[in-house]
Amino acid sequence: MTAMNTQNSVVTFHTSPEPKALFREVPGSAASLTFLDEIAPSQRDETPERAHILLAWNFPREISPQDSPHLRQARFIYLRPGDPCLMKFDVQNR
Repeated sequence: MTAMNTQNSVVTFHTSPEPKALFREVPGSAASLTFLDEIAPSQRDETPERAHILLAWNFPREISPQDSPHLRQARFIYLRPGDPCLMKFDVQNR
C-alpha cells in the first residue's frame, strides 16, 4: 500500500498506553492512527476532517454535533457494540 492509499484512522476515546500500543501495532503501515487525546486542541477540528476510519466508544460524547460536518471523508465509523448511536448523521452530501 502506498502512502497515497494510506487510510487515516482516528480514535476518539481516551485509553491507557497498553491498548494504544496494540491499536498502533495492528494496522502497521497500512493506516495512520491518531488519538484525539494526544493532539493539541487547536488541531482537533482538522483531525476528524482527514479521517477515513473513526473508532468511537461513545460517539455523542466524543464527537459533537458541530464536529460531524468535518467527517466528510469518513467511510467507516465503528461504534461500541450494542450501544445505540444517538447521533443524527447528515448523509445528503455523501
